[in-house]
Amino acid sequence: MSKLSPFGALLVCSAIGLLTHKFGLWFPIGIVAFLVVSVMQNRRTG
Repeated sequence: MSKLSPFGALLVCSAIGLLTHKFGLWFPIGIVAFLVVSVMQNRRTG
C-alpha cells in the first residue's frame, strides 16, 4: 500500500460506498482521498 495511486484511492472509496449502499457518503470521501494522495505524492517527489 505504499504506492497507492490517487485513482486507486478514489476507486477504493467508491467500492466501499457501493458495497455499503452509501455511495453518496463515500464518493466525496474518495475525492478528498484522491486529492490528499496526489498532493502527498507531489510533495514526496518534489
